[in-house]
Amino acid sequence: FPVNLEMVRLIVGRLQTDDVYLMANSFPNPDHRSTCLAIQASFLFVILYFAPEILIKQKGTMREIVDKYFNNNWVIATYMGQIYDVMVEWTPYPAAKQAI
Repeated sequence: FPVNLEMVRLIVGRLQTDDVYLMANSFPNPDHRSTCLAIQASFLFVILYFAPEILIKQKGTMREIVDKYFNNNWVIATYMGQIYDVMVEWTPYPAAKQAI
């Protein structure tokens, strides 16, 4: 079945701007930002593949995502401990590669 691209864009927008898991209270120290947003970053990493135009063309959006979620943590874990190096995985995508 086809993926609703508008829904994907809305999810990316929400993940990009909000702390959806409300982890900020558990990690108030700014030095722990990567830990605080790690779960949300892994979800955002996966959902971006459903919106490849963001990875390919939207440099500003990718810059904002990388600055917030991947500025000092390029290796992330997704479900079941699958490990991904964002610098390697996003090499084929111009906007994502430039943002890193």
